[in-house]
Amino acid sequence: MRTRLSTLLLLVLAAGCSDLPAGNARLLLGWTFIDGRRCADSGVERVVLSRAGQYVGLAVAYCTEGFERPWMEVSLPGGEHRLELTALSPSETPLYRATFEVDLWPGTALDRVVALAFIGGI
Repeated sequence: MRTRLSTLLLLVLAAGCSDLPAGNARLLLGWTFIDGRRCADSGVERVVLSRAGQYVGLAVAYCTEGFERPWMEVSLPGGEHRLELTALSPSETPLYRATFEVDLWPGTALDRVVALAFIGGI
């Protein structure tokens, strides 16, 4: 019982120290390309994060900023989210995409590197 109370107290204190809005979690995203390409030879200029099935972007970054390392940061409410990462050419043509799910706990952070698959374009 004492261990449970100590753990609960630590979780409450940690949640109180966060700079996130109440009930939100931080998601840090990076990306790679399934076909082994890099940003320079993939034709990708920018990467856009959105909720799956919606076109409104939650975050945008240049391809090189998050390549192979978590860099794009977004704050989302705790819970399950179905998200989409789309890689765009300079003319905004979608070239690569990945749809994925995350389960976020309020007051915490999750790092994820997502593999983008070629969907067409130039």
